[in-house]
Amino acid sequence: MDTWDVEVWNNAKVTFIVMPGPKPADVVSQLTGEVGRPKSPPPDWAMGGVWLASQQGPEVLEKRVDEARKAGIPLSAVWVQDWVGARHFGVGNYGVKHHWTWDPELYPNLAGEIKSLRARGVRFLGYFNPFIVEDYDQFAEAKEKGFMVRKKNGEPYVFQIITFKAGCWT
Repeated sequence: MDTWDVEVWNNAKVTFIVMPGPKPADVVSQLTGEVGRPKSPPPDWAMGGVWLASQQGPEVLEKRVDEARKAGIPLSAVWVQDWVGARHFGVGNYGVKHHWTWDPELYPNLAGEIKSLRARGVRFLGYFNPFIVEDYDQFAEAKEKGFMVRKKNGEPYVFQIITFKAGCWT
């Protein structure tokens, strides 16, 4: 690719840092030189096998882990985004609830599930992102305590994310 285009809206200022490589390892070195390097290598388990994604509850999670084991796939971790609950958008669309509290209805024995996975050498990785959805109690608390990205007037910066509005933790 010899050229690329950038479109900027609302007279926003945009800054780019170009890391030319030329090899991927060079780009990683350049990037970590800019943003920082880890103080220590990742733990052995992080590189010892596949990180398997799962959602739709503990039965699906267990089935996926069992299928991977039976297929001889080395498994290090499961990444579960719906430990906080599920949102159904219709026509088979399933997504995370964005309510950053364990959902005991979908995962009634989450602590036991995590312990069972760990006993089998599999780590549980819970999904989290910075969105705070207006419809949930955490929004009011984060707003009151000043834990949100704010506009110049002090109000939380709220924006549309697919089918809901949210702000961000600071």
